[in-house]
Amino acid sequence: MSMFMWGPLVISDKLNVTINSYSLSQEFSIIYVDNPVGTGFSYTNDSNGYCKDQQTIAQNLYEFIQQFYIVFDDYRSNDLYIGGQSYAGKYVPSFGHYLIQMSHISKLNFKGILVGNGWTDPINQISYDKTLLSLGLIDENEAKEVKQLQQNIKNCTKSKDYRKAFEWEEQLLTSIEKPSYLTNTTGYQQFYDIHQSEDIKGFINVDQYLTQKSVRNAIHVGDVVYNLSSSVVMKYMEEDIYKTAEPNLTAIIDSGSKVLLFTGNFDIIVGIESTNGLLFNKNWKYYNDYNKAKRNIWRVNANDTQIAGYEKSFDNFSHVIVRNAGHCSMLDQPRATLDMANRFIKSIPFGQ
Repeated sequence: MSMFMWGPLVISDKLNVTINSYSLSQEFSIIYVDNPVGTGFSYTNDSNGYCKDQQTIAQNLYEFIQQFYIVFDDYRSNDLYIGGQSYAGKYVPSFGHYLIQMSHISKLNFKGILVGNGWTDPINQISYDKTLLSLGLIDENEAKEVKQLQQNIKNCTKSKDYRKAFEWEEQLLTSIEKPSYLTNTTGYQQFYDIHQSEDIKGFINVDQYLTQKSVRNAIHVGDVVYNLSSSVVMKYMEEDIYKTAEPNLTAIIDSGSKVLLFTGNFDIIVGIESTNGLLFNKNWKYYNDYNKAKRNIWRVNANDTQIAGYEKSFDNFSHVIVRNAGHCSMLDQPRATLDMANRFIKSIPFGQ
C-alpha cells in the first residue's frame, strides 16, 4: 500500500497507473516492506510464522534489513530512516529502538524515524468522544455513550486484559461482522477522513489493481493472495493492539536520533486530539522544552498563499500538522508531504 502513497506510482479510479509527481523516491531511495507477515503479498505456511508482538516484528524487520545489505552492500553507508503510518506508530518505534540496541553488531547508519497519524500509546490516544463531538458528528448524549465505551477499553487496558479491550473497540469502532456503534450513530463507513463518509477510494483502487491477473503475473507473485488487511494476522495480533509502544518511542528520542510525528488535521481515528494524548503523556528528557517551543507556520514555498500546516520542534523531535489531510497525508496532500519529509531529513527549517 505505501508504495502507491509514498512511492512513484498512482492508481486511478479506472485502475490506470500514472506517475506520482510528488513521490519521495524523487529525493530518496526507498524500500517497501509488507509487514507483518501475512499482509500484502507476504506469507507463511507455518502458524509459528505469524507475529504476536512488537518484539517479534522488530526482530523480523532487523533480519530483513540485514539480508538486504548483504545483497546491496553499496547502500550500507547511506543514512537510514524508517517511516510508516497508522499502526506503524508501533512498528516503526519498535524497529528503530531494536536497531539502536543492535547498533554494536549491525553497524548501520540509523538516523531516525517518521510516523504519520501513529497508533503508539492507545490508553492515552483514544479520544473519539471529543473529536467527534467537536466535528459535529455526534451530539452530547452520544458523546457520553462513546466516552463510556472508551472507559471500558481503558479499564481493560489498565488491567492488561488486552483481548477484551479490543472486543470493546470492535463494538465502538471497528467491527467487521456488524456495524459498530459509531457507524450506526454517524453513518460513516470509515473514520480516516472527515470529508468522506464512504470507504476511501485510494485504498480500494490499490486492492483491486493488485488482484488483477495481469498485474500479479507482471510482479511474479504467483498464487499468493494480496491482503490489504488480514483477519488471520489480526487474530494473532489481538493482544498487541492495546499494548503501548511509547517506551520505544521515548528511547529513540532520548538516544538523539531524529523523530518526526505528523498528523493530518482531518483524521478521526488517530487525529490531532489522539496525537496530543500521546505527546502530553511523554517522559522524554526535553518534553518541557518542546512544550514551550514556538510553533511555526509552514508553507511549501514562501510565496504560497495557502498554508501547508504547522510545525513545532525542539532538538531532535518535531511534530507537524498537515493541513487539509486525513489519516493518509500522502494521499490527500502529496506536495506538502514530500516537502515535509525533505525538510525533516535534510534539516531544512519549516519556518522558511
